[in-house]
Amino acid sequence: MNWYIYWYFTIKYFFWGLLGYGRAGNYIGGLFFYFPFIALIMLLIAPFHFINENKIVVYICVSLLFMFINEIVFWEDTKRYRRWDNHYRNNSNNKKSWFFVAISVIGTISWFILPFLLKDYYIHR
Repeated sequence: MNWYIYWYFTIKYFFWGLLGYGRAGNYIGGLFFYFPFIALIMLLIAPFHFINENKIVVYICVSLLFMFINEIVFWEDTKRYRRWDNHYRNNSNNKKSWFFVAISVIGTISWFILPFLLKDYYIHR
């Protein structure tokens, strides 16, 4: 199983167990899965000077495209999704799961801190 798929299911089941199997667990888990990648996108776009005027627009568009592609990949009504889910349930271990939970928490915190650190890159000069 791919590390990315394992990360998705780890965060999904962690927040479902933490907040319940309703919408709250699913939505908060999704945010903790997306925010580290969106922070990484923000960090990667920041040093490009040729898109200086539209850097925020590019950041928002790339982030939305990333989220859209992930929603297609992890569509819950497919055989592929059920196969990944069964594989995760049968082969997960606590060491890898806690690693991905820690990475998600650190990435989500960095999503809140990076705009303050990168404000010089994103402000028009």
